[in-house]
Amino acid sequence: MPDVPLTPSSALATHLFEITRLLDSHHLAVEVARGHGLRLTWSQVRALWHIGGDPGLNQRALGQLLGTSAPTTSKICARLEGLGYLRSTRGPDQRNAVLTLTAQGRAAATELYRGGDEIVDAATAGWSLQQLAALTAGLGDLAAALGRQAVADGDRTGATPPSGPQPDGASEA
Repeated sequence: MPDVPLTPSSALATHLFEITRLLDSHHLAVEVARGHGLRLTWSQVRALWHIGGDPGLNQRALGQLLGTSAPTTSKICARLEGLGYLRSTRGPDQRNAVLTLTAQGRAAATELYRGGDEIVDAATAGWSLQQLAALTAGLGDLAAALGRQAVADGDRTGATPPSGPQPDGASEA
């Protein structure tokens, strides 16, 4: 029997996994960065994205979010520091480095976030306000529920729903 790709049985899960795969692709991340004047690798884009969304993230937690080893995470952070995007300081426990964006790093992360907005805006350009509000509310509720489940399962890394301004009609997760 030939190998057939496995897919979730739920259409919702299938669509969510496909969206995640597309948005997390190496090519897309690098192209978004380049389109905004940033010459970054996929790992650097992802690191700036995570640090921008969670100020004060420590290096160990960043490695968990990126799925990278401690030495690889350290190299990513060192490169971002060398570019002037990141500041790494010892945390209160004196073991884990706390990561903060410099003004230049914040500007770069803002450009990456803007690039993400542009991708979503282009993909939903013909949608009605009601469709956008329904999708935004539904995804916000799903993110909150998944975050609560992750915390209940003991995974606190990245389980905090994003904060910040929410589009009209969106629930604050």
